[in-house]
Amino acid sequence: YRAFRRGYTQGLLLGFLLWGFGIRIVAVIYAVRQLRKPEGSRRTWIDLACVAGHVGLWIGLATAFGALPEMLINYAAITVLNGIYMGAILVVPHVGTGSRTPAAELPYFDRQVVFSRNYDASALGTLLCGGLNLQIEHHLLPAVPCVRLRRARPIIVAYCAAHGLPYRQTGYWAAWRDARLKVVTGSTV
Repeated sequence: YRAFRRGYTQGLLLGFLLWGFGIRIVAVIYAVRQLRKPEGSRRTWIDLACVAGHVGLWIGLATAFGALPEMLINYAAITVLNGIYMGAILVVPHVGTGSRTPAAELPYFDRQVVFSRNYDASALGTLLCGGLNLQIEHHLLPAVPCVRLRRARPIIVAYCAAHGLPYRQTGYWAAWRDARLKVVTGSTV
């Protein structure tokens, strides 16, 4: 059991490391694909210019100051922290809430509520999470700024209660325990 726990922890850390790098790579691939579409927008060009500027500054400044190896170490460390941060925000609302099957396809609203969960956070916590602690509201209202998602909660809770849908709201650490239970044992809450 201890070996499994140690392997589980190492696997989780490796996953977060790869997630940090993966997010950056997938974002660039997505932007390049957007440019290939006929409706490729000015905003996509601006996004890619910002990415190029980001990489150029990191490599250019490090080369100018003769610190390329140190820069690579720092960049890897920042990317790992970014992966841990994103994992801490995104794993909790999704893992352990069940999974859908093609045979039991649900309507859009129901699917967003049934397979997501919210976790408690202060107004500052909501801002730092980009509103992703309010995952149900975020999925239903993706264009609404995160600082306004709390206003939608009472409406969505009332709708869920009226239609017999589970509205999952829990504490952050309780949600992590549920997610870990799902990963280790395969059971859902």
